[in-house]
Amino acid sequence: QGDTAEGILNKIAIGDSKLFSVTLIEGKRASHYIKQLKKTEGIVSTNININYNTNLFDANLPTCGFKSQHMEGRFYPDTYFFAPGTKDIQILKRAALRMCKVLTQAWASRSNESSHMSIYEGLILASIIEKESALVDEVKTISGVFVRRLSLGMRLQADPTVIYGRGPDRSGPLTKEDLRKDTPYNTYTRSGLPLTPITNPSKISINAAFNPEHGNELYFVAKGDGTHQFSAKLQEHQVAVEKYRVGSNK
Repeated sequence: QGDTAEGILNKIAIGDSKLFSVTLIEGKRASHYIKQLKKTEGIVSTNININYNTNLFDANLPTCGFKSQHMEGRFYPDTYFFAPGTKDIQILKRAALRMCKVLTQAWASRSNESSHMSIYEGLILASIIEKESALVDEVKTISGVFVRRLSLGMRLQADPTVIYGRGPDRSGPLTKEDLRKDTPYNTYTRSGLPLTPITNPSKISINAAFNPEHGNELYFVAKGDGTHQFSAKLQEHQVAVEKYRVGSNK
């Protein structure tokens, strides 16, 4: 609409076409992206399995050299432009390739504190950081807390991993029973990082995972306003938990 006849002919001659776009939001699961792409105008839906049963190698998705075939954490959240008729798997391939590039760049600039982690472990940690906070000013501090806990043999005790371990059909707030129930993703009952990422992290969280902030903090609790209170000692942390989880900000 609004083009002249000459303009239309020129576009036909050079193969110009209208492009659509889809935005994959950070902090979402792979299943969310797959469902989103299936509903996006201009994209042709294929038989990708939402339940992660798709074999990454059979689908020819970039794997970044990872042995794991789990799809979580493999897709870089960004806006992707495409021509009408593009298949959903093509968008996922671009997102997977983009994630490999971002990870490789972050891995190359990693600090000494994270030098012991593999690139896949860094991705796992980044996915946990992504779910813990979206604040740019906090992600490196949170990364520092987790890296120090790992180095000391302390359990991460990260609520987002427990939530992921409950499965996609379980919603609602965490309970004490959830924290006690052992799953491969319960970092209250198991030491170290979970087996796979729990979401698709942003570049900010990825860089934070490979470049944690220096400090001595080992604990943090949500204040209720989107920020966190960090503590170096357990007693300080318990006071903060009592203050903010009870609902008193005085």
